[in-house]
Amino acid sequence: MLLLFICFFQSYSFGQKRYQFELFAERNYIGYHFDDDFLFIANRDEQYTGGFEFEWMHQLQKTKIRRGLLNPFQSSNRYFVMTFGTQLYTPYNLSDSLIILNDRPFSSYLFTSFGYTAYDVKNTRKLTVDLYLGVMGSDFPGKVQEYIHQFGDSPPANGWGNKLAEKETFIPNLRVNYQKNQLIIGPIYSSMIDWIQVTTLFELNAGCYLNAGRGGLKFSGFNHQPKSQSQIAFSPSPIARKRNSKWLMTTYFTPQFQLVGYNTSLQSLPWLSSPYQIEASIINRYVWILEAGINLSYNRFNITYLVQSRTKEFNKYQHSWHSWGGITMGFTF
Repeated sequence: MLLLFICFFQSYSFGQKRYQFELFAERNYIGYHFDDDFLFIANRDEQYTGGFEFEWMHQLQKTKIRRGLLNPFQSSNRYFVMTFGTQLYTPYNLSDSLIILNDRPFSSYLFTSFGYTAYDVKNTRKLTVDLYLGVMGSDFPGKVQEYIHQFGDSPPANGWGNKLAEKETFIPNLRVNYQKNQLIIGPIYSSMIDWIQVTTLFELNAGCYLNAGRGGLKFSGFNHQPKSQSQIAFSPSPIARKRNSKWLMTTYFTPQFQLVGYNTSLQSLPWLSSPYQIEASIINRYVWILEAGINLSYNRFNITYLVQSRTKEFNKYQHSWHSWGGITMGFTF
């Protein structure tokens, strides 16, 4: 459990991760995302137990360069992106200081990333490319969890001496994410949702940390007219309803299917020589991922709460699903 990070970094609270498809109203964005098992009801520390991510986006100056790797769309807004964060994984039993076999090993990934995001304004497409420069085996995330678990009813985290990588090891990775708006339906004029947007999304991860591909759909609901207006199912009526509230609400639901080639947080790497790794024979190569969330924005500020659930990542995990919650805060400027 990493709730102490909220106290440390509350003055930097930002938000709204990049997978939100809506275009940014301003040139820059800064955000902070925090997720943890205990942010979802009746949960506990195990499997993916939590993490945080800081994110900064800066719009690049428009140029007349031809379409290419850094300018994939002809009519695009391009952003430089930088992040810093960590991810933590633990077995079911945190308290045992002995080696725990046949369960997820203690592991963490401490990373910074650099990349770009390109928005095709005309066709409402988005491409994001990130290079992650990360480290596994750092003592810092485990020590923070051990300290935090001294307070409250959380069990002590005594097992970090048996983490997956014994010493800090450089683990790079590449992530490519593509989204395209397919359909907008509205106005509906219900009590909460006026517009519905359907987006397809695809993601590829390759490198030393995770080799996997995923794809799915994102269903978004708005209490306001979204900026993306391509392929509208039916046009707005001549008299559009105006919301009295200055708060804008967006909800979303994203079902995805992931094909896993290699997951280092479970399987280790040949040069790490770890006795705690999960055998390849019990890894589930097909994983369903469900995510739902609600975002509230006021002027340039926003806050999001989300829940994500995954099916078993390896056969001997006792539950059919593992779930956790997340909070994102941020602003554009």
